[in-house]
Amino acid sequence: MLKNILYLTKELVRLETVRENRQNIDMAFLLIQRYLKGCYFKKITCKTINSVIVSNVNIDRNIRDFDLILHGHLDVVPANDSRQFQPFEKEGRLYGRGALDMKGGLACLVELMKNINEISRAKKICLLITSDEEVGGECGTKHVFEKIGLRGKFFITAEGEKNYLLKYQQKGILVLKMESFGKGEHAGYTWAGRNAIEQLFSAFQEVKKLFPVRKNKDHWYSTINLGKINGGLAFNSIPAYAEAQIDIRYCQPWRDSEQIFQKIKDRLGPFGKKIIVKKDYQTAMMITDLHNDKLQLLYKTIKANVKTPKNIFFKNHGTNDARFASTVGIAAVGFGPVGGNYHTQDEYVVIKSLQDYYIILKKFLLSI
Repeated sequence: MLKNILYLTKELVRLETVRENRQNIDMAFLLIQRYLKGCYFKKITCKTINSVIVSNVNIDRNIRDFDLILHGHLDVVPANDSRQFQPFEKEGRLYGRGALDMKGGLACLVELMKNINEISRAKKICLLITSDEEVGGECGTKHVFEKIGLRGKFFITAEGEKNYLLKYQQKGILVLKMESFGKGEHAGYTWAGRNAIEQLFSAFQEVKKLFPVRKNKDHWYSTINLGKINGGLAFNSIPAYAEAQIDIRYCQPWRDSEQIFQKIKDRLGPFGKKIIVKKDYQTAMMITDLHNDKLQLLYKTIKANVKTPKNIFFKNHGTNDARFASTVGIAAVGFGPVGGNYHTQDEYVVIKSLQDYYIILKKFLLSI
């Protein structure tokens, strides 16, 4: 079993499945389809982005009634060195771009689907494989839930961490574009102009007051980041226009991104038409009830089979595609094999954890 998982992980890592290389992504889909000859397949395309649902039962007949939805993505972030797509083993680790995020975990899920009828014929299981998670998941997981109507009782995405952690919450995202309109003038006549960049800073400071820094040890509070600014033509002129992109990561007590957006517009009211704010991107929070029976069952299965930290419930400051399952009312978690350094040149997955992860999921399936 581990031999198969390791082989498949290496084959997937060798394929440079970055966003722009759709040919390699399609080759990865084909590799998996050949590996899973006995399963049902459903291919889904949204704006040239492909996803696949694999199952042990007829997919169209059961699209809204799966006992468990497993999820993995093929796409990886770009690398500045092609050698990162040449997997190698060292001291019990498999290194390579995507080894942890998330080709190692996906390989485990594929092996699980290969053996699914031997494990459990009574349960309706599907594996959703997408190819746009690293760029937002809009045409992958979100599309499959909202437009295709995929539903199930529980959702697991194979996102690994440095320990066996259960990501049961994650922050929502609101990305804003803030525009500032000033009055251009020669820099020697500051009284005659109105500096759009300074005005932009003043507006941002007002918005920032909505997101005070707290003293929580786990930093579980809403944050705001001024990530990008454009403005001005030359050092000796007063800028008439400036713009900024702002990244807000929010959690409760905020209700949703619309509530935040309205509060920001209220805060910017005194600036009038001098400051305009627009939404660039938004995505909801993920909140899974800790008392959910399947989450508790998965927790007990993990604890019974591997050594873990005392508390493995984890609040995720980043995002993964589990949020799209949560949005349509499916209890969801991020849980995968152990590794580290994802999105870096030293990304790795612990080889033994691939076997442990497979065993945990197999026993979980037998218990639900």
